[in-house]
Amino acid sequence: QNEPVKRVTVNPQTIQKNYKRLIEHQAAMKWLRDRGIGADQVERHRLGIATAKVGRRSVEAITIPIPANPDRTAYYQKKRVAPWDKAIGESDGYQPWKQYGVPAMVYFTHKPENAIARWRCEGEWDAMMRGAALRGASFDLPVAVATFTCGCKSVPSPEELGRLPGTVTVWYDRNDKPLKDGKRPGEEGAKTVAKRLGERALIAAVPMPEGCDRSGWDVSDALNSGIAISLFVRAAAVAQPLPKERKHNPLRDALRWNDDLIANAPDYTEFIVPDLLTEDEMFIFAAPPRTGKTLMAMTL
Repeated sequence: QNEPVKRVTVNPQTIQKNYKRLIEHQAAMKWLRDRGIGADQVERHRLGIATAKVGRRSVEAITIPIPANPDRTAYYQKKRVAPWDKAIGESDGYQPWKQYGVPAMVYFTHKPENAIARWRCEGEWDAMMRGAALRGASFDLPVAVATFTCGCKSVPSPEELGRLPGTVTVWYDRNDKPLKDGKRPGEEGAKTVAKRLGERALIAAVPMPEGCDRSGWDVSDALNSGIAISLFVRAAAVAQPLPKERKHNPLRDALRWNDDLIANAPDYTEFIVPDLLTEDEMFIFAAPPRTGKTLMAMTL
């Protein structure tokens, strides 16, 4: 059944009108092309142009329509605000993304019916480009591609994550500026998603040329630089599950491996009983009653 849709949604007719506005908007179309989003992807995902508030001003924004119900009679709109206009980007109150009323959802950009695996990207543009690369590949790879509408710092509900069944490869961006604790935001975000997905999650890094120093290297950067989708397939093949966190155990910390014991053993050993009992050690001699412990101890 279709759940009730809030007033923040728009109808298919509005999505179509916004799409027609976009294909006639030269600055917006150029910005998308420069990112690697061509006219075919604009049409497939029904990207559009609508307005968004920046302070008290209404400015143009690229819209990403996200189905709000299964029969696609209503859509949420996530907006990228005037990315082609530097002046607007430097104005007070500017935020690159507007997503009022858009819930934390799984958003598919490529969903073959026979999908045997799922790839989760960090953002919508990356997911669109990766979906296009898979559709244009010379080989058939039934992999669904999705992202989350809530960005890399949040994760949808367990019910919503159920729309990503089976094994899910969680990709993370590279060359992020490290946080104060030295951790990388992209990798940490992927770990957060993997924890919520549980044992069915694998973590993979976006392929990157050796010696690359570009900050925030993502899927779009990789594909636009000429990295083939086959390299993504290879990276997915060696993706690793999230390492299980071990609880602190002071007894485990006190354990010593044989190699450590041998490496730190003294060069000369003083024996109390030759080749059996050494000095400065504690030995426990245990056996059932009346089995000769006392006689054995006297003999030693």
